[in-house]
Amino acid sequence: MKFEELSEDMKIQASVALKDAISRRGLLDDAEAKRLGETVATAFIAMVRHDSAPDVCAD
Repeated sequence: MKFEELSEDMKIQASVALKDAISRRGLLDDAEAKRLGETVATAFIAMVRHDSAPDVCAD
């Protein structure tokens, strides 16, 4: 899944999370900002893909 495939609501939430992370970290150079953005995007994509439902076995 790509970030662009997230729902609009998830994209907005990711943007807010990124803004919060940047404000907490302070000044970042371009490479740090890019890494932080990639980390936030990866986290949101992982949340969308996450499935914690137990496997059901028909024994």
